[in-house]
Amino acid sequence: MPADPDARLPDTLLADAARRLARGVRVSTVPPAERDRAIALIDEATAILGREESPGPYWLTGLSSFDQFDLNADLATVHTYSPALGDANPFAPVADLEVTEDKVVQGTVTFAEVHNGPPWNTCHGGVVALFYDDIVGLAAMVGAGGGMTANLSIDYRRPTPLFEPIRFKAWMEWHEDRKHLARGEMYLGDELLTEAKGLFIRPKGFPPGVTTG
Repeated sequence: MPADPDARLPDTLLADAARRLARGVRVSTVPPAERDRAIALIDEATAILGREESPGPYWLTGLSSFDQFDLNADLATVHTYSPALGDANPFAPVADLEVTEDKVVQGTVTFAEVHNGPPWNTCHGGVVALFYDDIVGLAAMVGAGGGMTANLSIDYRRPTPLFEPIRFKAWMEWHEDRKHLARGEMYLGDELLTEAKGLFIRPKGFPPGVTTG
């Protein structure tokens, strides 16, 4: 990911602003009059953004055709609009990730107030599962082409805290023809928080041009 914020895509800058807005909505205790003013400003911004809209189809890559898709592209372009780890999706937590030479997907993710679940300052288990779906699926994709999620199971061993950099890794365990099994883990420091296992199946002829690895 580019280190210089000015070098990032405009969509990413917009998403960062929306993340700050979402946090403000979640934590604000300002009086009703100030909330009404904020609502008016949000409605104004929504109207500006609505002047030109993409007709779709919508894909988390931001692409509209498989002809534009490159399996070896920078990961930041593969999941641009993903609700789990997309730079341009304001609902996604902030994450940094890379693929190692042995095709392990690894990095850190920090969950915020908008991702909280019970009891206090912990990440919602469903959000953890959503994040796993992307990183474990990504491991299957870079490992041998990947596919659609057929099954995803999570073992929750410890609560996942908010505001802390959570270390993760995911790797493909095996694949056979169109079937891929991948696993993942998340840690706080050296403490194992959760584990995941995902089965991914690539539909026949999908995506075009991708063959069994």
